[in-house]
Order: sequence, then C-alpha cells, then structure tokens
Amino acid sequence: MRLHVNYVGPFLGTIFLLLLATRFKWMHVYDVRSPTSAAAIDRLRQSFAVHQSPSSRKVVAIYEAILLFNKYSKSHRVNLVSLNLGKSQHLYLPVDSKSLKSPQFRTNLRIPSKNCSNSDCLNDRGRPQVRTTGKRSKEKPDTAIKVLWQASRSEGLGVALESERQWKVGDKVLWAFGAKLNKYAISGSELNRKRYQGLKSIKKQIKKEWTPWTQRLLRCGYQIHSFTPEERSEGTILMKMIEWPKPPNPAVPFQKSSDPAHVRFVILNSTKTFYVGDQLQVMLQMIDFEGHPKQYGGDYLQGWIHTPDLKAGSAGTVVDNQNGFYYINFNLSWPGKVEVSVSLVHPSEGIQVLERLRKEQPNRVYFQSAFEHGDTSEITVCNLCLPQTESLCNFTDLRTGEPWFCYKPKKLPCSARINHAMGGYEQILFIGEEGLYFQRKLNIKKPIMPSGPGYVIVKPSPRAGKRLKKCVPGKPLLSPSGFYYQDQWMSTNCNIRRFDTPASVTGCLSGKNVYIFGDSTIRQWFGYLTEFAPGLRKLNDVKNIVIRPYFSVDVANNISMEYYAHGTPIRISPILNQDLPFIANKLDEIKGGKSTIIALTIWCHFNTFPVETYIRRLQNIRRSILRLLDRSPDTLVVIKAANVQALPQDFSLYNSDWYSYQLDLVMRKMFEGVNVTFVDAWEMTIAHYLPHNIHPEPVIIKNEVDVFLSYVCPLQKG
Repeated sequence: MRLHVNYVGPFLGTIFLLLLATRFKWMHVYDVRSPTSAAAIDRLRQSFAVHQSPSSRKVVAIYEAILLFNKYSKSHRVNLVSLNLGKSQHLYLPVDSKSLKSPQFRTNLRIPSKNCSNSDCLNDRGRPQVRTTGKRSKEKPDTAIKVLWQASRSEGLGVALESERQWKVGDKVLWAFGAKLNKYAISGSELNRKRYQGLKSIKKQIKKEWTPWTQRLLRCGYQIHSFTPEERSEGTILMKMIEWPKPPNPAVPFQKSSDPAHVRFVILNSTKTFYVGDQLQVMLQMIDFEGHPKQYGGDYLQGWIHTPDLKAGSAGTVVDNQNGFYYINFNLSWPGKVEVSVSLVHPSEGIQVLERLRKEQPNRVYFQSAFEHGDTSEITVCNLCLPQTESLCNFTDLRTGEPWFCYKPKKLPCSARINHAMGGYEQILFIGEEGLYFQRKLNIKKPIMPSGPGYVIVKPSPRAGKRLKKCVPGKPLLSPSGFYYQDQWMSTNCNIRRFDTPASVTGCLSGKNVYIFGDSTIRQWFGYLTEFAPGLRKLNDVKNIVIRPYFSVDVANNISMEYYAHGTPIRISPILNQDLPFIANKLDEIKGGKSTIIALTIWCHFNTFPVETYIRRLQNIRRSILRLLDRSPDTLVVIKAANVQALPQDFSLYNSDWYSYQLDLVMRKMFEGVNVTFVDAWEMTIAHYLPHNIHPEPVIIKNEVDVFLSYVCPLQKG
C-alpha cells in the first residue's frame, strides 16, 4: 500500500493532516491543531480502524519508530535497521551510525535459546525482557532506543510488543516473535530457527497472556489491531488484577454455599483502649447451610462502622484469606460508641453465576432503535455484542472505534436510524439451582451478626490531628478516602469546603464553563446545582423529556453548565442519535483552560458487559483527557466513582454491587498518575446510614457536590 502522509497549513489558523491511499482510493483529512508525532500516529490508527489493509499495522510501526527518534536524530544520524522475519514482518531498530559500525552491534540481537524459560523471557507485565551480558562495551550508551515489532494480521497472533530502556552497545536482547519464523537476518548474519526451541514456549505464553481479553473484544466487533502495545499490556494486567477466587468445585450444592445467618464476626482486641486514629479489625469465618466452616474464599462482603447519634460513618476494607476467613479493617476517625456492621452481598457461589452471565449472556440487557423514512417506520434490536443471526447495521464510531450494531430493518436502509432506547431484560438466565444463590432474604446483602459486643468505645486522640491541605488534582485516591461526621463528608485527602448557601455555589462557579458527562448518577449533580443556585436557568427544560442534553446558564455571573449522557450502551428512554455522543469525542471538541471544568462518570451501564469493553472505553476516554490536558493543562477533570445500590433478586443479575466494584477497581487503576481528581462515591454511599440506592438521597449528593466544588474553589488553609 502506498500511503501519502502530509501536513498542510496553517490554513485559517489550523494545521491539517492529509492521509491519501492511492491504491485503495480513500483520503482522510484531520484537524490536528499542532503537527506532532503523537497526533499523526493517533490519526493513522483511526484511519486504519476504518480502512484496513494487510500492511496498515506495519506502516504505523515504521512511522512510530521514525518519529520516536526525531529528537534524538538532531544530534545523531539515525538509521533504521530492518530485521527480516519472513512474510510481511520486520523488526525496525533505530540505532545511531556509530553503533551501527560497531562489531558488537552485529551480535546485539539474541533470540531466546532453548534454555530460556517463560519467567526468564517475560517480565511481570507479560512483555519480553531485556537481558544484558556481564561484559559491556566502553562506548558511551545510546539514548533511550525503543524496539518495535509488528506482525501482520494474517500471521495469527497479531500483537505489537515493545521493550524500552537505556541501551548500550553489546547488550543482548531477548525477544519473542509470535508468527511463522524461517530465518533471521541482521547485518548479514543468518540464524536458523531450529537452534532456538524456546520460541515455541514463549509464543504459547504470549498467547496465554494476550488472547483472552482481545478475543472477547473481537467477538463484540472491536477492531483490536488499532490497540497500542501499552493498551494491550494494560488490558492483560487489569484482567489479572480483578480475577476473583473460585470455589474448588464449580458445581457446589446449595447446602454447601455460604449462609450468613450462621456466621458471626468478632472484633479483635475488643478489650483494649481505642483512640481516634487507631485501626480496628474484625474477623469472621464463613459457614455453609449445614453449619460447616468453609475452606475457600470468594464471598463478597461489605463492612462499615457508624455512630447513629453523630451521623458518623466510614467504610471498611475487606481482606479475603481464601480459606474461609475474612478480615475487615477500619480507621477510627471520631470518638464515642462506634458500631460495626458487616453484610454478605453475594456468596462465592453466586459470584460464579454473575461471572458466567457476564461472559455468556452479555445481551441479557438489550436495546432498540427506530428507523424511519417517509411513512415507513421499523424498530429493531441493537446491542454491543449482537449475535449475527440476521443482517446487521454497523454504527461503529469512526473516531473512537467503539462498535454498536442493530439488526437491519427489512424495508429501510441503515441510514434511516433516528434514535436509541432501552429495549428490555432477558428473564430466563439461571441454570439448575443457580437461582438459590440469589434470595434477597437469605443471601443477598444479608447482615452478619456479631459474636459478643458489636461496638467499641473510642476516646479522643492525645495527639493533634493531621493538618489537611487544599484540594488539588493529581493526588492518589487513598482508602479510606474519608468519613461522615454530623452528616458531612470529611476527606482524608484534602480540606473539604462547605457550600451551604446558593451564594457560595454561585461565587465558586462564576465565570466557569462546566461540562458533565455520564449516567443518571452524575446527572443528579446537574439537577442539584441547577435547583440550589437560583441564578442557573435551564434552557431546554421540556416536560416528559427525561434524558437529553441539558443546558443551564447564569448570564449575570457568566456561568454555563452542560450535561450529556454518555454514548451507547446506556439504558434510557428514547433519545436522538445526535444527542448521545461518546465522552471521548466531546472532550476532543473542548478547548479547555482555567475556566473549564469537566465532571464525568461511566460504569453502571457496562455492568452486564464483559469488563474488556469497559477497559477499552476508558482507554479512549483517558486518551482524550490526556490530549485535553496537553493543550490546556489548567483544565480541571473530576471523575465520580461508582456507587452501591439496593439489590432486589432480579436486579442483582444486571446491576450487582460486585459488577460495579470490579469496574470501579479498573477505573481507579487506569487513572493512576493522570492529573485528574476523584469523588469517591463508592465509600460515600457505603459509609452513609441511609439505605443503598442507585440514585443516592439528596444529603449524599450534596456531599458529593461539595467535594467536587472543593477542587474547583479549594480552601487555601486547613
């Protein structure tokens, strides 16, 4: 494929990237704002996600390899040494001319030998390791050289791997290739594959690490060839991180499952004197319905401490010993009588059912769209992982690659689609006696009683409390992230302001443009702010319209606020296609700056889908956030975590707290190190005394908004 890549401009103050494929007859023009290598690579990926060709991925690899060394090549002549791997496969290794002439360089690359075990060849992230010899050349080290490898899609494995470090001439590189390898050539040297039997075991290890999560995405219509090596590796790590302990026997009789009525928790060291700031630990052993102790873990528990008279509460951290014993740790943050509460949300056997449904029944929540043209109208079923039992309409987003499909109408073209709406719920989901693990009065969010006193007396601390600083983004989210006292959330991360009057809210938001993206749990923020600050007026408040983009303005104080529901999948009443944008695309349209505030959340509507789809959505959103912060570093981005909810029997099969908990873990991990901030709605809803609700009560929303605004207008002193 011959691909012409050119920057054009500036034209009307804008730089354009022109991509022209003469053979395949397509052209893309992108507004890239600035001609950077990152922008070019990103647009190449977008184009190849739409127009695939056998050599697309290799083009990106070559282009990345060249651009990554633009800065280095200013002071060194850079060559691109090609390692021929056979059909459509090359390793491109940029090195400076001095190293290229070095005799040591000719033996620089080493294919793993038969003595190379999987643990030796792969690091803890599943990437090929770089191993060095004891003897090093006296030549000065080269600056960071990135080794890139791309296999053509037709060769089976279809992944891109990389290794990055400070290279020295004479280093040996262990590298794994997951394709058909006949011979290798570098600087005239040829090596025979038969001498390197370790390749076979490494290939199996890579497939084991990479294939599961990407293959599930393929089944849901994703074009995984557009993933970067880092994204592939990250997905593997995240899926490993959220693996849940399983019962030793997949078919556990109901009588052998967890029975919270037989279980009692014990407060350890309950006779000691506790002070504010101390740790409190609770232990319990899970019991089955026959009264026997269980020998394995995997139950999902929630724990919290509270003092009703003080309207105080805090969430605990559960530790599963995976032998039937559990420990729950709490921070004691206020004085007085502190009570302990523990509940079994799901038995381990029920968790296995939830996992099975997530893998085997991703379409148990289905959607629909109306197609209209003239006097003809049709409604068809739509979804993310839609079985191809009929002809499909492909509505994959061209900018993000996020797929979405509808069954093709019988009389109308796909272009006649006008809206998106919730369809319904599949009802017959259980196999055998699985339904017994989901009985609300027996084993769903069932309280566990204490053995002896279920409380401790906490005395004031003799030491001065920690002085909190102002709230700034970029800090890690600690756990516990805070506690309630007198119905006010007290953060352990920073000093929270109280916005108790309309004037305080208006003063904080004066001159600000606020963009809110997500589901109905963050739409509550929009509703609260609009009702609490009388100067904010809705511009499009129409009766009987529940979900749509909302706009509020306060002209006198120069405040604008917009809310957008996140893109599909989302369970809502009918909404026009153009009113349901993807968060990543909207972020790319925002200029940003000091006066720009972004608040977003996304989790609930992904509960029924494979976690892999959620990881990919967050990768797209994170990429857009990083672009936004790159062009406007002063932009504030706030992410609201998931929250717990009530779990009737049927509801838990679609929106279980366990599903939400896993997605929340993924979200926190993926935004580590990014200059954003969090509102920990998860702990704020567990720790409160009010019953769990998918849409928390106003007092909780008020506290969430106070935390949010504390980052917009932070207190300067603790």
